[in-house]
Amino acid sequence: MALVLVENSWDPPIDRETLLRGDEGLHACLQERDVRWIRSYLSADGRQSLCHFEAPDAESVREAYRRSDMPVGKVWSADLIEP
Repeated sequence: MALVLVENSWDPPIDRETLLRGDEGLHACLQERDVRWIRSYLSADGRQSLCHFEAPDAESVREAYRRSDMPVGKVWSADLIEP
């Protein structure tokens, strides 16, 4: 499985509860593609978010967002670098 990141910009800004609630359609689409949400980060001003997933590949996450009609910005696979 790959580590996949999704970066979104929000205008107007969103709050933590809205980001956590997400969209039921997205959750179903992620599950269908064997994608697991790990965590999300939301900027203090609510204008940027970064979501971390474990997935077969970045395209699986991209397709889940597209199919659920959720806004999606940049999606990429990454390597975890720890100290």
